[in-house]
Amino acid sequence: MDPAKPDAEQPAKCPQCGTPLSGKALAGLCPACLLQAGVQAETVTGPAPSRFEPPSVAELAAKFPQLEILELIGKGGMGAVYKARQTQLNRLVALKILPPHIGEDPAFAERFTREAKALAMLNHPGIVTIYDFGRADGLFYFFMEFVDGVNLRQLLQVGRISAREALVIVPQICDALQYAHDQGIVHRDIKPENIMLDRRGRVKVADFGLAKINGDAAAIAPAGSTSSESGSASSPTPVLTESGRIIGTPKYMAPEQKEHPDAVDHRADIYALGVVFYQMLTGELPGKPLEPPSSKVQLDVRLDEVVLRALEKKPELRYQQASVFKTQIETIAGTPAAASRPPESPTGRSSPAASPAVTGEDLSISKWAFALFLAGCLGTPLLAMLRPQAEKAPILFGGMSLALAVVLGVKSWRAWLGKFVVVGSGALCAFFVVYAAVVMPGAEERLREKASVEQDHAKQTQAARIAAQPVTGETPAIIVAPADESPQNRHRQSAANAANHAGFSGPAAETSAVPPAQLLASQPAVVVETYPAAGAVDVPAGETEIRVRFSKPMSAGSWSWATAWENSGPDFIGSPHYLADHRTCVVKVRLQPGKFYGWWLNSEPFKNFRDAAGQPAVPFLFTFQTNPN
Repeated sequence: MDPAKPDAEQPAKCPQCGTPLSGKALAGLCPACLLQAGVQAETVTGPAPSRFEPPSVAELAAKFPQLEILELIGKGGMGAVYKARQTQLNRLVALKILPPHIGEDPAFAERFTREAKALAMLNHPGIVTIYDFGRADGLFYFFMEFVDGVNLRQLLQVGRISAREALVIVPQICDALQYAHDQGIVHRDIKPENIMLDRRGRVKVADFGLAKINGDAAAIAPAGSTSSESGSASSPTPVLTESGRIIGTPKYMAPEQKEHPDAVDHRADIYALGVVFYQMLTGELPGKPLEPPSSKVQLDVRLDEVVLRALEKKPELRYQQASVFKTQIETIAGTPAAASRPPESPTGRSSPAASPAVTGEDLSISKWAFALFLAGCLGTPLLAMLRPQAEKAPILFGGMSLALAVVLGVKSWRAWLGKFVVVGSGALCAFFVVYAAVVMPGAEERLREKASVEQDHAKQTQAARIAAQPVTGETPAIIVAPADESPQNRHRQSAANAANHAGFSGPAAETSAVPPAQLLASQPAVVVETYPAAGAVDVPAGETEIRVRFSKPMSAGSWSWATAWENSGPDFIGSPHYLADHRTCVVKVRLQPGKFYGWWLNSEPFKNFRDAAGQPAVPFLFTFQTNPN
């Protein structure tokens, strides 16, 4: 009898699940296991160890009498997970065991205890909790929280997750990662298999087996995955993986995780989550070159910027915290899309050119553009206040700042901040151009016109004063108008030109020739004489009459006495009235000793001193001071 014949008659079995194989099975696996192997992501940690066969439920029950072992729910090259019940607490747990050969490393037990304690400290509703750990009959084990649900990989195999569902799931993952990062722990193996969803839709991040703890690469073999850890102790540092070994799942690993595994920090988890997010939105892994998600499926184009920033090759250009990643997603989920969705192609997919990718360089340039925009907006008025004499310097500074902001904004047009800077800076530049070309020359012209009007007014006032002098046969005295036509000089001029007329006592005025009568009629009335004399400093206190004589007859009952400052007027005893000549206005007052008085006889708001023709008199500031005794 052929000794090999009995073996040939026995059907071959699948080494993964034990299903009988018929004919020549591809790769020695049944179709179901072969399909599973095709979609399963491998976790790479080092050289592949010998194959691990998990013990049966009955064999394991003898090693853990405190548990009721229910079933094997997952296995891999470096571990297995069983569903069990803690009989004393009557709660379901997940029992994870490591292969026996792991314990051959003499230093493994110490490292296992130290790292398991660190992982057990992760107490967060979004992280699978470790209840207990230890060693039983040569097997290292963990008791973990049992999640009654599915992992994200299983959901993705059913079909693409909707963008709305992704916007609910990813912020929960960010919460869990931020908590772990705050505790100094980096997961280093974020992938769909390690993201669980229970029956209530709550997210649980599982399998911190490859976590980097407190700056050291501490890897405990993940259960239910195809990880392979040699467990060697060649590294001088107290870690569970060799220094420099690539750890993680290649398709989800950040570039620095492949190139410099010892220098990996929490931003590698953000990159991996970006890959998962991309896969949830599109149903595909990111390709080369990297295309925005909206170029593959129809969704809110604002998600492109969030996903592409998480997938930046340089860690410094990514989100620096998982909490910031979460905030960006929640902002988009909570606000309607600002722009319409990209147009669809005839095949039902969005056009790849509909939404250009926003890179980290765009964001960086747009921030510089915004800084120049603020400098132009705020620096221009500040410079104008600090250096009022430099009229054009603030405008030049603001214009140059905004021009540079426009240039940088155009270069970062794909970022929303770049668009804002271009529009805002363009509007302000247009304003500065109009102001410099129209407003400033107009203001200068108005100042010149005002100076010309004041000069003409001064000439008319001087001519009116000359016309008010009486006719004499003597040689006229020459009265020279002062170059300075300030109110003080006008007071001094009025006092110098005062004449002795009926009812007045005071210094005689110089006389001048009489100009033609028509000149007098065309000029506004001016004050030619006052009592007390304008500018006097020794006026007696007590009751007295204030007299003001004009250059021409005034309209009866028209006057305007306005205080020059607060409490600068005397106490009026009677009402103002004109004498018979209709040129002299008289009012009786009571003066206090040692006080400085001042009135405006006509002013800008009040011009009731008018001549017989109704023309307002030239404003006159009348001041004097009483004797202190």
